[in-house]
Parts: sequence; structure tokens; C-alpha cells
Amino acid sequence: IRSWPTSTTTHCILPAVVIEMMWTALVLVFTKHSRHAHLVPRLPTSLISASVSPIALLLSIRANQALNRLLEARKAWGLMGRCIRSITGVLTAYCVIGDDEVENGETSLRLVENSLLAMRYLSIFGWTMKATFREEDDTGIIRCVLPSAEAEWLLSARVKRPIAIIARVRSLIRDICTCQGTPMPPTMNLVLEERLY
Repeated sequence: IRSWPTSTTTHCILPAVVIEMMWTALVLVFTKHSRHAHLVPRLPTSLISASVSPIALLLSIRANQALNRLLEARKAWGLMGRCIRSITGVLTAYCVIGDDEVENGETSLRLVENSLLAMRYLSIFGWTMKATFREEDDTGIIRCVLPSAEAEWLLSARVKRPIAIIARVRSLIRDICTCQGTPMPPTMNLVLEERLY
């Protein structure tokens, strides 16, 4: 009940619920206080009990559909987590830990910086997804994790933040894979693109 004022579902169904409650109250007041209450037809109990079973069946089907949607969302969230771990693992193995193969120190530093920046973006991806779905403010986590210039870019992005994060990570991975002397094999670019997709 405490979450009703901020719930989007409540805002969607509240007008219909209020109208139904007002109509029910009106009918109850009319039937209780009217001189013509005896004219209101009474429904036989058998007719009411016959309609209960289909309604119960429809409600259970509706509950099953809601549970199926919840299961799909949990699977998608789990897949997102596995893809993020996979991308960060590849970037760590090839660019952060395995950067000894790069002879040029400046290139090596750029590879490590881009890899770590991509990992920072990926680490806040789940937070921004949650904030997008729940219409919450994720500014604090973005400012805490990202460098100030990157945080300002993300906060001023015209698209939703999860989409902006994927675009930025894709750009950083492109820079990593096209950098001269990168220790990452060309096939890993395809693997990372599949994970991002």
C-alpha cells in the first residue's frame, strides 16, 4: 500500500477501480434505502455459483500469465548478468592482464584505460536498467562510478541510459579491437558484439 503513490500500475487502474467502487456504493445505497428495494431482482444462488468457476479459471490463467512474464524477466536479467561477466572477463584477459604483448607503452595504456572504462559502464548497466523500469534516479551511482566527463555525457544523453551505455561500450570495444598492436584476436570482436547484442 505504501508503494501505491509511486506505482505506475496503480495510476493506470485507479480510475477504473474508483468508478467501480462508486457504482457499487450507489447500488448498495439504492437497494438498502429505497422504497422500491423489493423491485430489485434477486439472483438465485445456483446462478451465482455457476459463474464463480469460470471467473476463478480466468483469474488463475491471469495469474499464470503474470508468473510466466516474471519468469521471462528473471531469465532475461540472468542472461544480462552472464553477458556482462563474459564481456568483462574477455576484456580483463586480453587487455588488462594480457597487455604485456603490446610493445608500445602508449597503446598499452590506451587499451587498459578503454577496457576499464568499458567495465565501469557495464558495472552500472543493471542499475540503469532498474532505474529505467522503476522510474528512479540513478544519477548518484553514475557520478560515483564513472569519470566526471563520462558521467556528464551519460546524464545528458538523449536516449535512455541503458541504450547509451551499450553504444558507448560498443564504441570502446571498437577502439580496443582496431588499436594497432592489440593482443585481442579479431574473432573476439565478434564474440563481444554477440554478447552486447
